[in-house]
Order: sequence, then C-alpha cells, then structure tokens
Amino acid sequence: MSDMSRPWAFAVVAGVAFALHLLLSPSLFLPAILVLILVLGMPHGALDLSLARRTWPIIGPARYAAFLAGYLAIAAAVVLVWFLAPDLALIAFLGYSAFHFADDWPAPKQGAVAAGVVILALPAVMHPDRVDMLFDWLGADGSMVRQGLAAAGLIAVCVATWAYRVRLATIGILVGFVPLAWLLPPLGYFFVYFCGLHAPGHVRRVSRRLQVEERFLRREMLVPTTVSLLAIAAGAAALLVSGVEPGAAGMRATFIAFAALTVPHMVLVDVFSRSAPTRQEPLYGAAARR
Repeated sequence: MSDMSRPWAFAVVAGVAFALHLLLSPSLFLPAILVLILVLGMPHGALDLSLARRTWPIIGPARYAAFLAGYLAIAAAVVLVWFLAPDLALIAFLGYSAFHFADDWPAPKQGAVAAGVVILALPAVMHPDRVDMLFDWLGADGSMVRQGLAAAGLIAVCVATWAYRVRLATIGILVGFVPLAWLLPPLGYFFVYFCGLHAPGHVRRVSRRLQVEERFLRREMLVPTTVSLLAIAAGAAALLVSGVEPGAAGMRATFIAFAALTVPHMVLVDVFSRSAPTRQEPLYGAAARR
C-alpha cells in the first residue's frame, strides 16, 4: 500500500490548485476553487446511504423515507444554529472537521485528532488576514476564531509529534503540508487536502468495507451529488437575491452546506465504523507502520 490513497490524485489536484493560483486573479480563483471543491469533494458523502444500508435494515420506502428525514433534520438543525450563533457554529464546524479528518491518519487516536487540527490550523498561521476574511464572510468574528484555531494548532503540533514519535513517515507527511499551506491561498490548500486525499481515501475505505468495487460506488454517488449541488446553487442564488456580495454568498452557501451535511455524515461514518466487523484502514496506515 502506498503512503497515500491515490498518489496520482493528490498530484493532479495539487497541480490544478497551483495552476489556478498562478493563472487566475483572486476574484476568479475563489469561485473556481469553490466549484471544484463541490464537484470533486462532495460526492464522497453521497455514499452515506450505502453505509446506512450496511448498518441498519433499511428496506422499503418507509424506512428509506425515515432515514432521509432524520438525515435532513440534523442538517437543518446545523443550518439553524449557524444563522442564530455563527461564532459557535464555526467553532463547532472546525472541531468536528478535525475529528472527521482524524480518520485519514493512523492510531493512536489522540495523534490522529491532533493531525486533523494541524491540517485545519496551518492556513490560520500562514495567512491570518485571508482566513479572517473568510471567517468574516461566514458571519463569525473571524479574528477571534482564527486566533483560537492557530493556538489549537500549536498545541496539536506538540501532541502529534509526541504521538507519532516512533512513526517518522507520518510526521514527514504531516510536515509536507506546511509548504502547501504557505504557497497556496487557504481555500486552495483546503481543496488539495479535501479533494486530493480525504475524499478519495474515504471512497477507498468504504469500497473495502462494503466489498464493492469503487466504480459501482461512484455510480451510487451520481444522484445524491447532483441533488446536493442543485440545493447549494439554489442557496447561493437566494443569498445573491438578498443583496449579499457574490464572494460572500458563495462562501456562505458552500460552507454552511458542508457543515450541514458533514454532521450527519460524520455521525453515520462513526456509527458504521463501530458496527462493522473489520478494522478501518487509515489513509496513512502503511506509512505509519514503516
């Protein structure tokens, strides 16, 4: 097994991010990256129904409807909290994203979670002004949240270094994200990690756990992904009509949608991981054992 789930996928995604950064103006780079994050990153969450069918006896229209209603109810609650308390919602979003990204890293658990925090915190350290702007667009106190994230990142570096002290390959991979965070704008960096590593790694792990070829899983992603993208586009259009500037509208719609869909997705992945009989293979498991 290679160090990364799909080394070529990471290389291609990173190459696209750098090409767009060099060729496009900042005003064009932002919408281009947002579209790519949605098109390439969101489909991996469309496998949730496959995971649910493996975890629970979801048979017949009534049970499908019950599962969908519960999934959407959690997502709607996230959206409501975001509009009522954006600071709290953003902090919670970053927190559960770190736990979710921990699945990409090998045991011990504290090292994996710390690695997830480091991945999220690097842009806050490298590009504080840009991160402040992005968080402000989401309706939060950008500076306050960014400073907290940067501080958490410094602590997480110490925790990850100690946890992986005998796994130098894992530390090397984590350190490799530092130049990426420095050279790319925050969203470009997030695009590389999310679409180049996390999403394909998740599909690979689900394929192994369900014992289904990836090409069949990708077919299952098509309809849920299309519906989700249309819903996000409708949300962005509604924000534009309300008078919000285009950049902020796209950012807000994208990240609130990610937050809303990540919570039920994360809960489902956690429940499936606990119930499945086989051990989940981390994205960097082979490298960590070397």
